[in-house]
Amino acid sequence: MVQLALNEWAHPRVLTERAFTPFSVGPRQCTGKTLAYAELRHVATILLRHYDIEFADGYDPETIMKDQVTAQPGKVMCVFKPREQ
Repeated sequence: MVQLALNEWAHPRVLTERAFTPFSVGPRQCTGKTLAYAELRHVATILLRHYDIEFADGYDPETIMKDQVTAQPGKVMCVFKPREQ
């Protein structure tokens, strides 16, 4: 089982958690934020229920993985194998 510590992913120049605000903050934040997060959880649940997901052969996340929480994330090579039903 892989366990990730979120502080290991933080860029040293990011001084606050609020630096990444894709939906804005405060009273004028995106009205679709709740729906977007619900859809994300729904899709992730379906994928994890129906597929075993692993990194592709030759892909070493320790050396290749970069900050993936950006507007233009890098490639993450994964293999989706259907689970036995």
